[in-house]
Amino acid sequence: MMTMRVFPMSKFSQISLISVVGVLLFCGCHGQSEIAPASSGPVQWLVADEQIKDIELKIVWQNKFPFDNFDSLKQLELAGDRVYGFSESNYLVSLNRQNGSAVFIQDVAPSGLPIFGISEYNGMLYSLLGNRLVELNLDSGVEISSTRLDFSGTCAATRNSRNYFIAGRDNRIHTLLASNKIQVYEVAAPSDTEITSIIALENLLLFSSLAGEVMCIHSNGKKVKWRFDAGGGIVGKMSIDKNSLYFASNDTKVYKISGEKGKLVWLYPTDGILERGPRVTKAIVYQYVRGKGLIAIDKDTGSEIWTLADGLDLLSEYGDKAYVLAEGSKIILMDNGKGEKLGEATIAEASKYAVNFADSKIYVGGKDGRIACLEPKY
Repeated sequence: MMTMRVFPMSKFSQISLISVVGVLLFCGCHGQSEIAPASSGPVQWLVADEQIKDIELKIVWQNKFPFDNFDSLKQLELAGDRVYGFSESNYLVSLNRQNGSAVFIQDVAPSGLPIFGISEYNGMLYSLLGNRLVELNLDSGVEISSTRLDFSGTCAATRNSRNYFIAGRDNRIHTLLASNKIQVYEVAAPSDTEITSIIALENLLLFSSLAGEVMCIHSNGKKVKWRFDAGGGIVGKMSIDKNSLYFASNDTKVYKISGEKGKLVWLYPTDGILERGPRVTKAIVYQYVRGKGLIAIDKDTGSEIWTLADGLDLLSEYGDKAYVLAEGSKIILMDNGKGEKLGEATIAEASKYAVNFADSKIYVGGKDGRIACLEPKY
């Protein structure tokens, strides 16, 4: 018999405020849409045309986040039609994905506070910043609301039209009404272990645990629809696509299960250590395996297409080709149909990147805040 631990509503403090921090306006120029850097002098752009000509890429735009000499780029995120850059001191910069023009820059959290990604919903941004659930204006970055929680998070918050769902270090998913941030229920995995990933649909909630449980419950928290037990804890984010669920386990396997009944479709044994979830595209599942590189797996059959020993992650796809980030700040072009390497380019100072599922554009950045958008020539 399947069991699930549901807990009554608990109280926590809620703080709603509007934080006005200086919003900077910037102007661009043809080809290089420049944010004026903190230091004076001309900008040496991250990518040159001659570096990428052999892998069928061209520069769409380049830019530089206005970090000072004591700050640096921590992570790149994509959400909606924007590119977001978080600095080490937790400044957030928003750029237009299509032309690189600046939208806003905001100080969103104290330096050192963990940030669990950023998401867009109905023309608004939201993020879990330490133990605060924050909503931001999409166009200005100004804080709309900030709700202080009685727990710290373990992964990115998610939501549907009614609720926010936040995994806490207390091994519970806390469900908050989106309208007023009041908690309505808590839920835990049967093993009462850490929640590693959450997917919120309109009527269903899927989540995974460090004990290997994958649960599907009704989003009101009252009924379990199905449960699947993997051979080890679920690592990184789960992905859902066309009513199938994909995830990686620390039992060294990648799984595909049915989203309707939670039944196994296939599993791929990597025989290596998995540190993050798979990247799932139209036809391929990409999985990084420590010490073995990036593996491309056929989405339908679960069979291996290719392995790139120095591959780290997917950047984007273009038709039956994939652009892969590899060791040594390389971008490698792979032919997914033939399983062959077509070429490579080195961008020596590119250390940050965003995985793009929306189109074929590539977004890479340097620690100093320079960022480039690239796309296939043809």
